[in-house]
Amino acid sequence: MSETPEGWTNQPLAKFFKRLTRKNAECNQNALTISAQKGLVNQKEFFNKYVASSNLEGYYLLHKGDFAYNKSYSAGYPMGVIKRLEKYEKGVVSTLYICFEPTSINTSPDFFLKYFESGLFNSELKTIAQEGGRAHGLLNVSVKEFFDLLVPDVPAEEQQKIASILSSVDRVIDLTEQEINKLKDLKKGMMQELLTKGIGHTKFKDSPVGRIPESWKVSTVGKVCKIENNLRKPISRYEREKIKGSYPYYGPTKIQDYINEYRVSGTYALIGEDGDHFNKFDKQPMTQLAYGKFNVNNHAHLIGDSKNCSPEWFYSFFMHKDITSYLSRQGATRLKLTKAILEELPIVLPTKSEQLAIFDRISASTSLSKRKESKLRQLKLLKNGLMQDLLTGKVRVKI
Repeated sequence: MSETPEGWTNQPLAKFFKRLTRKNAECNQNALTISAQKGLVNQKEFFNKYVASSNLEGYYLLHKGDFAYNKSYSAGYPMGVIKRLEKYEKGVVSTLYICFEPTSINTSPDFFLKYFESGLFNSELKTIAQEGGRAHGLLNVSVKEFFDLLVPDVPAEEQQKIASILSSVDRVIDLTEQEINKLKDLKKGMMQELLTKGIGHTKFKDSPVGRIPESWKVSTVGKVCKIENNLRKPISRYEREKIKGSYPYYGPTKIQDYINEYRVSGTYALIGEDGDHFNKFDKQPMTQLAYGKFNVNNHAHLIGDSKNCSPEWFYSFFMHKDITSYLSRQGATRLKLTKAILEELPIVLPTKSEQLAIFDRISASTSLSKRKESKLRQLKLLKNGLMQDLLTGKVRVKI
């Protein structure tokens, strides 16, 4: 461990926690797993199915406030994850977990919860779980070695003050996340309303794409949109390196020998053709708006302004429309949006003025969400900084 602050000592984990091996004699059926983000959570809620054994009697029974260490390592958690049961009164976990509960001398389990969350305990875990000790996704950590690891022994009042400060930041983070989720739900409803009912319409009609305002038209992308893929011009790696960073770049993160460079002024919508331009979760082509001068590779279609369809409308309409059924398939899993398919996609058309008005409303909602997400990122950075300062004694709190 690092240098110990004045008034602090380093003590074995066993001083503050004792191993918990309580078996599930009551046949509790709340099988839990450890999620890095959600903590100890019901398996069905997390995996959408149960992965535990059908007979849970041999599992460890946890009560609210008990801790469990999952020795499986994952991205961002190279030494495994420690979480406390907080969501349920009771639950059961695999005996592969090391479970423990606070001893009577432990006056602030909240302090240790924050300490484990900070990642500072990883430096200790590394001393007993080296790279060569890993097997089948598990770290080779014995129970005895685990409880012999050192943790900071901090005066009780200071522990409680540190835990209180970090918990207050957690509460603000939780509230901000709730606000973001509410905004997402509101935006989803607003999008459905705007893209099917428009603004201020009272008369509607049936159409090939569903019920829409009476004044709206239905056409195909090829008939009303300006597909300007002909503007793409390959440039060499040398040329690309010269202009790298000079203009926004839209494309996959992989470095390529050649990209297609657009040098155009105005507003353009881009929709992905395949691969890295598809959303990895729902396989939908990603849609973006690009302004002014920018670079993009040859795996995105470029949509310019036309008489009946603005790039803003194309972006708004296809960003939230499922078109996977129209895509061609390359191999078992790879989908592709060819230019021929793009031209045949159905699109509804309000007037140009209403297109832009709808886009403005969507943009206002998106901007608010982005501000909240930026605030959330800043709060998490603040919390990380506070954990590193307070939990190491680098910054001392006043008692």
